Amino acid sequence: MVLVIYSFVFITVIGVLAYQIIRVPLGEELRQNLDTRAELLSTKISEPLDSALSILRAISSVGETDLSQSQQEVMLKNLFGSIDGEVVSGGLWPVPEEISGDKQYNSMFFNRSVDGQVDQIFSWNNKQNGGYDKEIWYTSVVDKPKTTVSWSPVYIDTYTHVQMITASAPYYINGSFAGVATVDLSLNRLVEFITKHAERTGLGVSLKDQDGNIITSHNFRVRDGSYISSETFGKFDWYIQIVNADRLVSDEIFGIVTEIELWLIPLLFGGMLLGYYFISHHVISPIVSLSQKVQESKQGGLIDLPFRGKDELRYLVEAFNEKTIYLEEEKLKAQASTEAKSAFLATLSHEIRTPMNGILGNAQILLKSNLNNQQTQQLKQLYDSGQHMMTLLNEILDFSKIEKGQFRLDIHLFSFSQIQSAVENIYRNLCKEKGLSLTITSDIAEEQCYESDISRIKQVVFNLMSNAVKFTHQGSIQVHFSERETQGDIFLYISVSDSGIGVPKNAQGLIFEPFQQAESSTTRRFGGTGLGLSIVKSICDLMDGNITLTSEVDKGTTFEVLLKVNKPAKLEKPSLKSELQELPDCHHLCALIVEDNRTNAIILKTFLSSMGFTCLTAANGLEAMSELKQTRIDLVMMDNHMPVMDGIVCIRAIRDSRESFKDVLIIGCTADIQEDAKKDMIAAGGDDIIFKPVEEAQLKSLLIKHKERLFRYDALSEELQSMESLLVGFCMAVENKDVRAALTHANSIRDLLESFDDIPSETMDIVENFIQMLSREQLPDKDRMDQFTVLLSQFCL
Repeated sequence: MVLVIYSFVFITVIGVLAYQIIRVPLGEELRQNLDTRAELLSTKISEPLDSALSILRAISSVGETDLSQSQQEVMLKNLFGSIDGEVVSGGLWPVPEEISGDKQYNSMFFNRSVDGQVDQIFSWNNKQNGGYDKEIWYTSVVDKPKTTVSWSPVYIDTYTHVQMITASAPYYINGSFAGVATVDLSLNRLVEFITKHAERTGLGVSLKDQDGNIITSHNFRVRDGSYISSETFGKFDWYIQIVNADRLVSDEIFGIVTEIELWLIPLLFGGMLLGYYFISHHVISPIVSLSQKVQESKQGGLIDLPFRGKDELRYLVEAFNEKTIYLEEEKLKAQASTEAKSAFLATLSHEIRTPMNGILGNAQILLKSNLNNQQTQQLKQLYDSGQHMMTLLNEILDFSKIEKGQFRLDIHLFSFSQIQSAVENIYRNLCKEKGLSLTITSDIAEEQCYESDISRIKQVVFNLMSNAVKFTHQGSIQVHFSERETQGDIFLYISVSDSGIGVPKNAQGLIFEPFQQAESSTTRRFGGTGLGLSIVKSICDLMDGNITLTSEVDKGTTFEVLLKVNKPAKLEKPSLKSELQELPDCHHLCALIVEDNRTNAIILKTFLSSMGFTCLTAANGLEAMSELKQTRIDLVMMDNHMPVMDGIVCIRAIRDSRESFKDVLIIGCTADIQEDAKKDMIAAGGDDIIFKPVEEAQLKSLLIKHKERLFRYDALSEELQSMESLLVGFCMAVENKDVRAALTHANSIRDLLESFDDIPSETMDIVENFIQMLSREQLPDKDRMDQFTVLLSQFCL
């Protein structure tokens, strides 16, 4: 006990002395480190901007030559084709009417795209646009000395939506002002460089232009006691600020001293630890490790323990491992086979569904256009046939689900006419082409509605009809629908009869098994995988129904099916139609379509535009994040598999952000129908999912389902307007040095923020600090006001 007390006193004294000795020099070193980083960052940022001046001088030199305009254009195009950096566009802007008397404007402006393609842009030469000689970048250097360079403020390019800056300089021919040379620089690389540097070093970085406007800011969080390192650089007077985003300098000093002290503790207890280590290493650890390894081996795997000699424990473990190796190898082979099969099926489904979305989507769009009766009928046949093709693809996937026990029903409301008309549209012409008569009868009214899985019911009917057409050479096919009630349950009765080759009695019990047909010769003559009837029987079992077969060789076959359905009380077709159209006016809403396939994007845009949405598109998740930061979005349609950033990663990024768009309605739209894909998108934060090919009616129903989320900004509008009014009043009170009015507005801002959901604690802390400062009758300085205004602007309209 005495040893423990003395050890505690010794460690305390050493710790206090070490902290007092190291604190001052270490703090100064840490601050100098931040200053050095700020200086290095400013140098890195100014290098590409300074190098752009060399390109500007080269452009001016081209303008000062006595070459013809066509020759100058060739030189400029070659110049822009040879550079690779922040300069993305620029050119020469001659004095109007100087080059061609019959043409007022003769600019030579070139743009370099992301893929390196250089194009000349002529839109500035249209005098109806106002003329380039009226632009500030032109007028700012007119008749100025040749060495003059004018830098514009940072602006957002209206076409590319990226941050840009323009440098312009005059050029002279024979001592007379001849025009202006310009270069346009994209700041994307600088922003990415600053972001990566901040994330890698754990620093907060803020870059501002000469007017104090924020160019980019990452992790820039200022707390009481934070040391901010600032550096002004460049001829354009930009300045950068760096702060430790995670810890204060005092916290870092304490952490470093603590780490040093922790190295002393093992020395004080070295002797005791060496004794404990010897016992633990040679006696306790081997026994504990063996027990743990045996427990782990129950789930597979070998026992792997280090041995220092040939003892009984080693021989026991080796004997166990030898008997386990064979089973482990077979397990790995089975897992690899299963994974390969799942990957193949997922790829097959995705690659087929993507183009089919284009086919069926365009068919839906064309069906709404002005067509004559024949064209409408042909398009309906095209659409129903495409749906049939998707059903055949689904059979392969369904069998895989049946094997895994993952076969499920998707219950929806539908009209019986959807089934009857689909059979008519698809199989009428097929029978006619083969010389067969088709008779479809029904005891059910076309407007009758049911609740069940219509796709599974169609799958049953289409499979039976396909077999009837395939195995019938002459004669007829009869289809009959009726409704039956058994013990209070409603069943849909379906009968399909043909005059085909029939099924032998000894094979009638086999044809419902997977990969089985009546005879081996049947496969060679008629093709097919033998999966169809197996899936039909599984569907019947899943829907609490059954399927029976009556057949005679060379005379024909009759299949009778009972499928359990729910029957809504007196729901007419017009009522169903009006239900599907209960979507409020969407003309003030904006939808972002995140889709790398152009055809799929156009189809979704057409569907949503017809509902009133204004639509924007993004080719990947990164572009989507950029668009969300610039535009208020009400709906995001998110594809999954995309380059640069896929859909799931993008959804997580949206939900994890602290921006106002984090709660936007997100609907996944993917060709990947695997159950895991849906679970992953929902788990990432997606609100719902729709699979390709997309049906417009299904999309509309989905939007109705989530209409409260879709119109969420309508509910927030009044609160956001109130925040904007309070913030303006607060700024005016500070400007007028009215402490009492400023304190009143600050308290009101705090109360309003508390009514919002998910407000970061850092935001509330900053507001509380302002209230305490004003309570002491102290007004915030300009930097604090700028930070406060930027912080609260995200809660304003």
